[in-house]
Amino acid sequence: MTILRSKLRSRLRSNISFPSSLSFTSSSFLLVLFVLLVSFLLPLVLPSIAFALPRDRNELERYVYNHPADGKALYRLAQLLVREKNYVRAIPHLNNLVKLYPKREKLQYNLALALYKNEQLHEARLALNKVLQQRPHSKKANKLLVIIKKQLATKTKSLCQMAMAAYDKNEPYRARRFCHQIFAIDPLSEVGLLVNAMLEDDDHNTEMAKVGYEAVLEQNSQNGRACARLAAILLLTGKTERAKKLLVVAQKEAPHLPSTNI
Repeated sequence: MTILRSKLRSRLRSNISFPSSLSFTSSSFLLVLFVLLVSFLLPLVLPSIAFALPRDRNELERYVYNHPADGKALYRLAQLLVREKNYVRAIPHLNNLVKLYPKREKLQYNLALALYKNEQLHEARLALNKVLQQRPHSKKANKLLVIIKKQLATKTKSLCQMAMAAYDKNEPYRARRFCHQIFAIDPLSEVGLLVNAMLEDDDHNTEMAKVGYEAVLEQNSQNGRACARLAAILLLTGKTERAKKLLVVAQKEAPHLPSTNI
């Protein structure tokens, strides 16, 4: 009996072979490597599979508070707030999106539009200028910019008239006060910048006046009064070539101003 058992065991051992799945072949190695790569890369490539953003706005706000760099969550929250016309709360999230993705002009435009609808006209104009730096021919950005400029001009029209009238009447204190009121609405007001520059010029603050005239000409390169005043400053510093060009514009746009001999 013992002899039979030993023979049976020896036969079983001789017939046993390892399955191919347990042998460390090249195909098994590649399979293991693939599993390891997938387990490492999947959370990075597909985070949305691992975590679904909350749909409720309050829950989404709490999530964004704890994950301020999650662009997808920020965008969804800003979108929800804009739909609710809650621009005050949407604008900070749109600002954060622009910081995260500065080269996406669509996000910059969305920020400008929210600022405009929240009646922050000057800030909206600055945001649009950044859009146009990336896409100068953007139709919707240019269209909105024209609308904003017209609205700012309407809001400051009477103040600009009073500021210029006060300056022409030699009432510098009143003129300066009106300028402060203009800049509170529109810091880039062409008339406000011009009157303020002329006041600095009259006080012999030549550098400040020069900066002011340059700022006016950035808004409107054909402003005759700014051209004439800046030309006078440039003549004193020997920059006659540019002064001549400015005087040509000044005499064309404001022929009532006295000419300057070069």
